Amino acid sequence: MKNINTLLSLCIPTYNRFEVLDKAIASIVSQKIYSTNDIEIVICDNASTDKTEEIVKKYSSKYSNIYYYKNTTNIHDRNFPTVLNYAHGEFRKLLNDTLIVKDGSLETLYNVVKQFSKEKPILLFKNNNNKNNKLKNRTKLYFFKTDSREKALKNISFRMNWIGTLGVWSDDLKNIDTTEKYCNTKLWQVEAILENMQFKNNIVIIENECFLTQTKMKKSIDYSYFTIFYKNYIDICRRNIEILKLSNKVFLQLKKDLLNNFFAKFFVENKYNVMNNNCNENIQVLFDDLKNEYKRCEWFVFKMKLLEYNIYYILKNKKIKIINRVKRFLGLSEEISLKTYIQKKYFNKN
Repeated sequence: MKNINTLLSLCIPTYNRFEVLDKAIASIVSQKIYSTNDIEIVICDNASTDKTEEIVKKYSSKYSNIYYYKNTTNIHDRNFPTVLNYAHGEFRKLLNDTLIVKDGSLETLYNVVKQFSKEKPILLFKNNNNKNNKLKNRTKLYFFKTDSREKALKNISFRMNWIGTLGVWSDDLKNIDTTEKYCNTKLWQVEAILENMQFKNNIVIIENECFLTQTKMKKSIDYSYFTIFYKNYIDICRRNIEILKLSNKVFLQLKKDLLNNFFAKFFVENKYNVMNNNCNENIQVLFDDLKNEYKRCEWFVFKMKLLEYNIYYILKNKKIKIINRVKRFLGLSEEISLKTYIQKKYFNKN
């Protein structure tokens, strides 16, 4: 039965990942504030063939504020707008099924929505892993608020690619194309954010780190990074920036930031094998394709960024070697690798 008093809907599209979904749901229902009747979990299963339905029923039998829907066929990324439309909440937060909601962060999310429920700005979630999140007072809210679309886009930048960035007020769903029109780009969430900006310029970007990725989940990537994260992303940004009548400088900034931060980090992480992504794409081809798209001066800055990231991992490797030597000297058997160190630092430790 629909709860008309729901304030916050946590919307999870899922497909054949029952093990990580189990942990994702557990991380939400285990937090004290979840027992309030104005928070719900809405799960839309993309015709899974594993134990997804069984896992959800394990929780829905205990909690009345969990809603489960199952598609008759796999509708791929159309499942993102579908799960948002199934929700009942005043604010609908899109989540990956691989995410853990950090202990105490559900209350932060709830308070954010409650704080802005009258004003109803565009709420985006940067999930920053920065010094603010390392302070003792982790419940403090850190956010960037602006009525400038240009400043908002420069702030959130390529993080729009992540589906966890997106949240939308129920009244604003009408402003967003929730049909399959843009879902084939695999970046519907970017389109949704930019379409919503056509109707609102009051934007709040939440910088608290509220979510962690389950590192044991190994993701097989069968699509082209260049096609999705360069071509499709650039096309979506260019078209919407023209519609929003923003300066071309905004578009150029987004394009440069994509290269210098998103792709530079990707190449170095792939080199040191510190992430769980099984990328089937030829890395050299991706490198050459990007080189053809950027100017010589932009490419020089990118090479400097690569050097910066490489130095970071070289220094971390040296630190790890020292730690392992000390452990061997003390007779401690458990040693750590660079991959383990990075994932424990930036992702879920489990």
